[in-house]
Amino acid sequence: HQRLKIQPEQVAVAGDSGNDLEMFVAPYKGIIVANADPDLKQLSGQHIYQAGLNHADGVLEGLRFWQVL
Repeated sequence: HQRLKIQPEQVAVAGDSGNDLEMFVAPYKGIIVANADPDLKQLSGQHIYQAGLNHADGVLEGLRFWQVL
């Protein structure tokens, strides 16, 4: 975000496994897809969206939720 000169609140991250955990920090907007590992699905908060769909469909769902698309 720094190199692109955008605010952290404008960054959306998406993931499905434990190695993605470090990305899911506020103020980033998180998208956790339905087929995510249990350790990732335990995350919650106003900056986390739990998608109902798997894989890329879940990412698109989250991007719509965060009004990126």
